[in-house]
Amino acid sequence: MKQRSKFFFLPLFISLVLMTTSDANDKYKEGADFAKSIQGQGTNQLNSFSAPNTFPGFTATPPETGYYGGETSMSNADILNAGNHALNTSEVGKVAQESLLNRPSDQLSLDAPFIDNGFQIQDKADIITEGSNEFCEPVNVNKTEINTFRCDRAPAIEVACTRTASIDGTWVDSTADVDVIIDSRQLFFHAIGTGKEYQSGASTTFVVPANINGPILSATMTHIGMGSTYLMMQVLGVEVNISDGTRNFTPTITALTAGQQIPVNIVLSSSPSATVNFYNSKQHWFTVVLRVHTGSREYQPKVVWTESCPFNKAEEVLITSQCVEAGGNRTITVEGKQYSVYSDCWKYKDTYFSQVADNGTCGKYMADSACTLSSQKCLTSIGNICTQEQVYFSCETKISGEAQLCAGELVCNDGSCDLLNNDKSNSFGNAVSGLAALAAAGEDVAALNGINVTAFTGAPKSCRQAAAGFSNCCKDSGWGASIGLAHCDSDEKALGEAKERLLTVYIGDYCSRKVLGVCLQKKKSYCQFDSKLAQIIQEQGRGWQLGVNFGSAESPNCRGITIDELQRILFDKVDFSNFYSDLTGGTTIPVDADIISRVKEQVAASMQQQSARGK
Repeated sequence: MKQRSKFFFLPLFISLVLMTTSDANDKYKEGADFAKSIQGQGTNQLNSFSAPNTFPGFTATPPETGYYGGETSMSNADILNAGNHALNTSEVGKVAQESLLNRPSDQLSLDAPFIDNGFQIQDKADIITEGSNEFCEPVNVNKTEINTFRCDRAPAIEVACTRTASIDGTWVDSTADVDVIIDSRQLFFHAIGTGKEYQSGASTTFVVPANINGPILSATMTHIGMGSTYLMMQVLGVEVNISDGTRNFTPTITALTAGQQIPVNIVLSSSPSATVNFYNSKQHWFTVVLRVHTGSREYQPKVVWTESCPFNKAEEVLITSQCVEAGGNRTITVEGKQYSVYSDCWKYKDTYFSQVADNGTCGKYMADSACTLSSQKCLTSIGNICTQEQVYFSCETKISGEAQLCAGELVCNDGSCDLLNNDKSNSFGNAVSGLAALAAAGEDVAALNGINVTAFTGAPKSCRQAAAGFSNCCKDSGWGASIGLAHCDSDEKALGEAKERLLTVYIGDYCSRKVLGVCLQKKKSYCQFDSKLAQIIQEQGRGWQLGVNFGSAESPNCRGITIDELQRILFDKVDFSNFYSDLTGGTTIPVDADIISRVKEQVAASMQQQSARGK
């Protein structure tokens, strides 16, 4: 019989354990579902809030506005007097005072039935379960969360143009058609032959003048005086009759060269001495006119500069010019002839923009081994060279929780599994940040007294980029060292510190000073806000979610966010991680795992105290 009783109570014990586990899991599930149902109501309520629909009899201009002394008023005697009078004379005031004076103190007794019953169940827990539950086993549940973060950074670049010299040249044609004149009056004749030979007569020589080089185009002979009809002139390979008059002839020697000696003979004379005297006395003469195409075609070398510039120079500032190929003489050969040309420099590099790598707001993601670059796009560029990047990082966070696996069902009664279900490893920080954003917006709105109410208003700021003679006053980091930044003014230094504190939104750059089409100074524009919270809501809410831009670089629009825009922002999509350091203010904000651990410790401590009380 004793053996049978054991088999009878064993199924009953198993059923009791399963019922207890199931009931506990159901209760936890109800609580978790309720928590999820109210999650985000604090921020979501803003989207549908309407004062007339929320408060019965609401009016924007109640009689009490007569007590309002203005937004700068510190106190108002009228409203204080009216309040004291109502408190002492009205029925409501009397009831309030009596209730305050006569209210008994609340005493919480540990012997109260609803508390005492709980302690009794706790004390009898070992009897119910007999000290063990072999049907449940602890398990670790892990999950990897991937979050995407957006940041800005400046790559290390140098934007430059190159000017390269080469030797070129042009052919200069100095040729012309000129007349070369052989005038007998400018020549001296001497006798040849005895009068009996064919080659008897007078002879002379003409020398071609300098700079005469070229072909003979035409030839004309003119004789004046007692010309003979039978005497002949031998010139340029032909014989021409020297009777008076003008006649054309065609030489067989077709070209002249400077210094060339041309014999001129008068032949068939029976008295050579008389013929010589005839021409040397200059009483009679002749001229031979030769039309010659003369001169030269000369190559004149010169230095020609070719510029390579992948951007519009008119919008950039020239910082430095550097000779990268030393000057000297170089030669060029044209049609077999060498020409030497000199230049002070054969290649220049003109630098218009230069910056070292500045990680900006991306530094913490670049240093995190769990983060990888997923994509990037260029915010501003010079030509096809990017000067400011917007980068997306994918960061991996491992989430773990403890649970009990009971009869094939995962039971997680301490709340640690909610980290896995919510896909959030920092939901506590995000929740507090979202509420802080609403509170800050409320403070901004309360401080205003107008129709167009906005929150998180910023101020436009600018800084000078690198230019000739000074360094970059727009650095995103390194302002604490102040090395090479003495020329930067106080506003630029304050802006640099604000960027390091993550209080700015970058807008763009522009040429702020131009003379005769040449840019002499460039500036970068920003919107600067009073807190990280304002910067986050403006950049992520207004800019990223709503797509409302911040104006142009020349004219930034740093206005506040309107109530309508604030209602349309999805606060659960906002990354508040940059705000956490401001949020804590010296107080450690726990992560969700820490909260669960603390709850466990507090429950265990409470149970030990009550156990000691019951002994």
